[in-house]
Amino acid sequence: MRMDAASRRQLAFSSIAAVAWVSLPSKSFATRDLFNRGAIFGEDYWYKYGKEPPRVLKDAGLTSVEELSSEGLPFVRVQIRYDAYKKYADRIAAACQRYGTDLRTAVDAKDWDKVRELAGDKGDIALGLRPAGIFSTLVLSPDSVTPEAYLMRYYVNEVQFQLRDLQTAAGARDGGAAKEAYGLGRDALNSWIFFVNRVINSRVGEKFEEI
Repeated sequence: MRMDAASRRQLAFSSIAAVAWVSLPSKSFATRDLFNRGAIFGEDYWYKYGKEPPRVLKDAGLTSVEELSSEGLPFVRVQIRYDAYKKYADRIAAACQRYGTDLRTAVDAKDWDKVRELAGDKGDIALGLRPAGIFSTLVLSPDSVTPEAYLMRYYVNEVQFQLRDLQTAAGARDGGAAKEAYGLGRDALNSWIFFVNRVINSRVGEKFEEI
């Protein structure tokens, strides 16, 4: 019997949820309490379901995610996705670009003043995180907030926690800790990009580039 789009989506996401959601737990996860204090979005996947998603969503063996098409994801009208993209995409793209180039260069060079500047609350990266979480919620939630949107909020929050760890590492001039925090944040950002790109088509805009 042929399933409708809603049934296919439910089956696909139930397959995702069945995967062991603990994969290479991040250092920042230990700082989260039951109320998710300190996160940009208090209600994310960890807060709602008490589970930590994989560090790298793309490489976690989630074949159901790989197979999801726009039909298998929550359906949000193209006009809504287009409007959200037009409003938030530039800030999100700027944050990704800064993270993948300038911040990486500063961490590799152990330029601690630059690391603190780029990872700071007023930098382009941090200023792009809230728009990223709002955007993914809009394009993945036709009515109420969906599990997919909570999942994207989790990865946005993870980037924020790693920026804070980067500032701490820079203050301590700890190159190893800085590289670890950078890598965790990069993986969280790429997981967000990987999933959100599935609802961005040519009528919405250009897909975000992974770092």
